[in-house]
Amino acid sequence: MLFDQILDKMNRGWYNSAAAYQRHLKSRLRLHRNDRDLAFADSIGAESVQLFVEQGDGQVEALKYYGLQDYMAIYDLGCG
Repeated sequence: MLFDQILDKMNRGWYNSAAAYQRHLKSRLRLHRNDRDLAFADSIGAESVQLFVEQGDGQVEALKYYGLQDYMAIYDLGCG
């Protein structure tokens, strides 16, 4: 049901993903008032800062395995 509502808003041009993420991040910052790092990790779905770091390191290793070099850049077109 929620997904259908979001799709409807997107189709009508009413959905702003940047604004939606900002609202989500603010809610995580309120939830984790004393731990900003955890709030940011939680905002993308990591259960802990340690898991966030491990997942990121794993992604870098996978990219290096497939040819990423230190002088190269990554452009992330989207998430989720």
